[in-house]
Amino acid sequence: MGVKVSGGAAQVIDKESAAKLAAIRGHVWHCFGSSGMTDWLSAVSVFFCTEGPAITVSGWTDYFDFEGEDETYSLLKIDGGAEDFEEAKKSGRLFWSQSGQQVTDVLVVRETVVETRGGHVSWRYVTDVAIVFQLSESVVAVEKVSHHSELLGIATAAAMDELPNEEMSNRWRDGPGVTYALDRRVIRIEDLLGQ
Repeated sequence: MGVKVSGGAAQVIDKESAAKLAAIRGHVWHCFGSSGMTDWLSAVSVFFCTEGPAITVSGWTDYFDFEGEDETYSLLKIDGGAEDFEEAKKSGRLFWSQSGQQVTDVLVVRETVVETRGGHVSWRYVTDVAIVFQLSESVVAVEKVSHHSELLGIATAAAMDELPNEEMSNRWRDGPGVTYALDRRVIRIEDLLGQ
């Protein structure tokens, strides 16, 4: 959920969404997919199915003006279920390669962007940029492609440290008297539930 905070904004996963993510831990992974999935594994909304619960992660945008003018900022929205399953099945957009593995953990990647002007912090933007499903033999990540768009990308790897670590598309660039610092941290889902 997005909220304006003094000197910035925060768009982080709320406890209700964290509970939906946590509910798939311990279950056997089946597949992920979306009827709108591209060949590059990107879509605005993607579902993840286990033998128990299913969830859908969608990219949404909201307007904030903490930078001095209204601008769209992306956020991750989590819903229960997989409404798009039958359409994705008909269009051949189900991905089963991790099927049969157990979901051992769910992690959230949180990024903080800080703008400094003339040596003073002018704003801070905190946002969750990815969700990583740790499986018994691999990982599946869904991540924002940009800070300013709804598009999500999917990446899979044998381990968390083998996931692509590419910087998201953004428009923040250092200039005369202005610097930007980006910091990422990984948070276990139970830590979000405990906040």
